Amino acid sequence: MSYTKRVANVLLTAIMVFSTAGTAYAQATTPKANGYRISPLRTELTIEKGTSQTATVSIENPSKVPFKVKGVINDFEASDSENGQPGLLLDGSYAPSHSLKRFVSDPAEVDLAPNERKEVKVVISIPSNAAAGGYYGAIRFLPVETVAGANVSLAASVGSLFLVNVPGNINEHLQLLQFGAASNGSIKKVITGGPVSIITRFKNDGDTHEKPFGKIQVKDSKGKVVAEEEINNVEPKSNVLPASIRKFETKLKNSKWFGYYTVTAGYGYNPSNGELITAKASFWYVPFWVLALVIIFILAVLGAIYMIYRKIQKSRTKRTRS
Repeated sequence: MSYTKRVANVLLTAIMVFSTAGTAYAQATTPKANGYRISPLRTELTIEKGTSQTATVSIENPSKVPFKVKGVINDFEASDSENGQPGLLLDGSYAPSHSLKRFVSDPAEVDLAPNERKEVKVVISIPSNAAAGGYYGAIRFLPVETVAGANVSLAASVGSLFLVNVPGNINEHLQLLQFGAASNGSIKKVITGGPVSIITRFKNDGDTHEKPFGKIQVKDSKGKVVAEEEINNVEPKSNVLPASIRKFETKLKNSKWFGYYTVTAGYGYNPSNGELITAKASFWYVPFWVLALVIIFILAVLGAIYMIYRKIQKSRTKRTRS
């Protein structure tokens, strides 16, 4: 992975970490600077071909020092990871597909007085000949200058993500790559201890982002339901970008596991067309101490069989000599 992409991933990780609070912070490198805030962190829009739509992004200077920032538009793609973290194209290049940067102009510079908040208008214009599907970009705000003598040095920009869907003849296809019970982040047929989670990996072969949803159910060997959880049960729901794989790990709240279990799930991703994906898997939960006892018992039985065999052999040898 290139240095630029690594920097982009670090930046987007910071953005997503603060998404539950609705604001992002660009921390300063000196104690005298308090950084600045932006909201919302994510905007999802549906824009028809040949039309424009204006979105509003709010930027705030919580410090006691005035400064100026400029907005920059960057495309983003799915990163190499499967956690949904997007990879910003910080070099200013256009994404080979699903580029939103082509449809947005960089906004004007913004002067921010101490404790001042301003709204920035982001105009997105979709050409009439644009292909239907999803387009992805982000607006970042970078410091331009501060008042003379002010000790402010912002370490990073802050950004707001945009996911735009252009209606039309869209191919929507989400496929299930992997499904099963997991321990410590890895799918296993036999789990020997600790919490249990269900891992579901989706691949998006379509033209736009998808929000999978659904219910997971776990039954014991007698058919009794021992756990039920929903996947992607957050607001706003997480997306699977086109041409990417995303892993969802759903933790099960049940803490009393022992024996054989069956896991079933039904996932939807396109409510208008009623798309449904079903999945089934099974696993054993056998605590390590039980496995240890079983192994010790097997070794003891094998040892006893060996000793009996040796005695029989010695007895045969004595009879042969006599």
